[in-house]
Amino acid sequence: MNYENCINMAGAKCIKVELKEEDSYQIDEATVKKAINEKTKMIIMNNPSNPTGTVYNKNSLEIIARLAQEHNLIVLSDEIYEKLIYSNTPFCSMASLDGMKERTITVNGFSKVYAMTGWRLGYITADKRFIPSILKVHQYITTCAPTFIQSGLAVGMVTDECKKDVADMIQTFKSRRNFVMKQFDSIDRLSYVLPEAAFYILINVSQTGLDGDEFATRLLEEKGVATVPGAGFGECCRNCIRISYATSLENLKAGIEKIKDFVDEL
Repeated sequence: MNYENCINMAGAKCIKVELKEEDSYQIDEATVKKAINEKTKMIIMNNPSNPTGTVYNKNSLEIIARLAQEHNLIVLSDEIYEKLIYSNTPFCSMASLDGMKERTITVNGFSKVYAMTGWRLGYITADKRFIPSILKVHQYITTCAPTFIQSGLAVGMVTDECKKDVADMIQTFKSRRNFVMKQFDSIDRLSYVLPEAAFYILINVSQTGLDGDEFATRLLEEKGVATVPGAGFGECCRNCIRISYATSLENLKAGIEKIKDFVDEL
């Protein structure tokens, strides 16, 4: 949801491309082509995806790469969840595809995989011709990235202890994801697409007769369980809610039990 406001502030227009649940939220070439016109300058994508947890397969990425080269477009690829993957779908960075290094701006950071959420340290990699323009904006929106965070991360991320902690955390997220999926499999009228990465699961609630906004609001008011309405991520998610499993197993169990009670009572 932040991308659109940044686009608006730049005086540009955001054209949204819907991804479909029946396609496992992978990219459809015809749909992307339809959204491109003579004014198109950039494609923005998030891989792995928030909110779906989808890891774009090689075919999806090649579609974007081919269209970017055909229409002389820049691709901004947000890859902050690249290491939090639980499936056998390999992660592929957009910039690694043939002909894409020079036209890809990769946005990434350390707050997710190293569990340093409050310490917002990130980075951009891009062709040198883009950097002066990026810096013009960056110097007015970011006072500094504190030195102690940079130094601590540089030392910590390469230690055996940190690598083990990251591996353990990924396994914990995978275990929680599997638990969450098993629980939702037992709740009638709720469905989802397998989340392969990140720590979110997008639940389709349309069979309850409610859309995501109504479901999330009533669930909060009647059961005290907070979820995120899918509409905030685009119209294609309007019938969904997003749940994060970056919390304890106890919290997940208690919350899902209340969701089941809520659905049963509808």
